[in-house]
Amino acid sequence: MLQIQPIEFLLRGLPEGFIYILAVYVFSGTKLDKKRYVISALITAVFIYIIRLLPIVFGAHTVLSILFIMLLSINYNKINLAEAAKSTIITFILQYLSEAVNMLLIKFIPNLDIDKVFVDPVSKCLIGIPSLIITITIILLFYFYNKKVDARNV
Repeated sequence: MLQIQPIEFLLRGLPEGFIYILAVYVFSGTKLDKKRYVISALITAVFIYIIRLLPIVFGAHTVLSILFIMLLSINYNKINLAEAAKSTIITFILQYLSEAVNMLLIKFIPNLDIDKVFVDPVSKCLIGIPSLIITITIILLFYFYNKKVDARNV
């Protein structure tokens, strides 16, 4: 079981929910339905928060989260199975790579005791913001690149 505080839901869970669902739309090439997007993002954030509270083996929450986002994308957002699976997996790989880059950058911050940072939920969320920024930047770059390519093909 992961130790997740309610403040982490607000500072990390909600933004992640919106990023994950946006990424699935972008990577699947599906037109964004704003109402479905917001509802899906909120449901995703709550569900992932609940999954992280379960007394399960570390890593199992990731598999459950991937499956949930895929099912939500297929059933509610009307994205086909192959695109939903591909997009969800790409999203999680991108998020983990962004977190790895963030951890490498954190190592270069002088006088930072990482053990103390991860004890405080707010500090933990703040130190994770760069990974969210990296992730959303890549997603938006991909979105605008595809939009430009689609415009040329018209």
